[in-house]
Amino acid sequence: MSQASILASWKLVLRAQHLVLSTLDEQNGFPDARTLFNLRVARSQCFAAGASALPNGFSCWIATNTSSTKVRQLRANPKASLYYADPVCFEGLTLQGECTEVLDPAIRAGIWTDGWQMFYPGGLEGGDFSVFRFHPLRARHYHGLQVGLFDPRTVPELP
Repeated sequence: MSQASILASWKLVLRAQHLVLSTLDEQNGFPDARTLFNLRVARSQCFAAGASALPNGFSCWIATNTSSTKVRQLRANPKASLYYADPVCFEGLTLQGECTEVLDPAIRAGIWTDGWQMFYPGGLEGGDFSVFRFHPLRARHYHGLQVGLFDPRTVPELP
């Protein structure tokens, strides 16, 4: 895949307000998809520095309720995919990879924002706030009729 396509993929990740997370249903192995906030947009300042900063690339944080189905599914099988889209210009990026649960209090605190108490009863330490890191292994970008595959682990420095 060309560097221009990788850059287009990165720009999509930085502008998509939401992403779709797909996990595997632990009972029958079918994909289970749901829309989440893209924390690279919603909490962009948490990526700048400190413990919650991610290395440059397509890895990301996922914040969710510990009591949710997705947490149970990711604990049973860490394989997942993320899908970013811009439906206006018919562009999408699918990332396949694995999630690991993040227990580091500094990372969790770096991602947390005070407005989230209404979503996570008890707040940051209340027991219903979980963070996962998504580690991408494969990527597929499309825009119009062009489709490109690339290994997101080998992407050079992104702007």
